[in-house]
Amino acid sequence: MNRRKALMGTLATFLAIGAGNVALAGTNYPAGLKMGYSGASGGSFAGKLRSSRKCKGGRRVAVYRSTPGSDPSIGSTTTSANGKWGIATGKPRRGDYYAKVGAKSAGGGIRCGGARTATTHVS
Repeated sequence: MNRRKALMGTLATFLAIGAGNVALAGTNYPAGLKMGYSGASGGSFAGKLRSSRKCKGGRRVAVYRSTPGSDPSIGSTTTSANGKWGIATGKPRRGDYYAKVGAKSAGGGIRCGGARTATTHVS
């Protein structure tokens, strides 16, 4: 009987340690980013960040022009509380553009994922 109690105590300890490790790992929320271009009102890029409510607002989104070598940023902005964003650019040069949002920690073990949009062609 003592052997059984010892085994159960050991098992309970391992389960408690395992649960603690899961809590330390935190929560990861993936992100998805969409972007479109409109030539109306001089030209602008706009889109939406899709993620957990905890990860939508206050995220920096940057728009880049695809070029050989390093891609220049043409502007950046911050997402609204519901994940919407927009950058007025005027008429950009003809070419391919994309937007990126970096990963960040939201505190309390919450990790917000980064994302990149598909390429949008401007003619």
